[in-house]
Amino acid sequence: MMPARSNPMVDTLPRLAPSAIDAVERTLGFSLPPSLRDHLLAHHGGRPARKHLIIDRPDGDVVTLGFRHFYAVRDPTTGRELEDSYRLFVVERHAVDGDYLPFGADGGDNPFCIDRKTDAIYFCALDGSEPEPVRGVLVARSLTEFVEGMMTEAEAENDPRWLAALEKAMSRPLPKAKRSPKKKVQVASSVAELPVVSKVPGAKKKSAKSRARRAGARRRPQT
Repeated sequence: MMPARSNPMVDTLPRLAPSAIDAVERTLGFSLPPSLRDHLLAHHGGRPARKHLIIDRPDGDVVTLGFRHFYAVRDPTTGRELEDSYRLFVVERHAVDGDYLPFGADGGDNPFCIDRKTDAIYFCALDGSEPEPVRGVLVARSLTEFVEGMMTEAEAENDPRWLAALEKAMSRPLPKAKRSPKKKVQVASSVAELPVVSKVPGAKKKSAKSRARRAGARRRPQT
């Protein structure tokens, strides 16, 4: 993550009253993490002006992500995203850890989640066929660190970790394509080697009587 610095919110919705957050908590059945509650009261929906992240995956690869937006609590267009995302990803699909609360998404609708016990932020890449809840990749230790540590697109493209990952990827040898065995085709080197067809399949041998009748039909009468 980048050093902490201000990252103003843009494209936000009308501010929420505390009673709106209280209603969400009653629906969910638990209190929101204080950091997320404070953020929603100050900035409803929207996204940070700098929205790019670089994440170190457990397998050693480095990926760049774009944060699309924070889920809205109540919005005429998107509805109740915060409640709906929790019901979809946690209650119905069991796609993410039960201690997580999805609060935003990337461009592919993969959720960013806050751990309700630790306040840590995780990114969960989902493909719709998760055999068990996903713990995700740790992105930041707090919501403040998450927002303030985002980068511009240019900063992300020139980040040393990202450049090193690109160099590593380009140095990997490409996998060799599997070739199917070629069938040997025997080619005759001369006309003498070509097979001789003595009889056309299906052809019937004409009798002498039939040949004579056809020959007579072709002769013209003498005048």
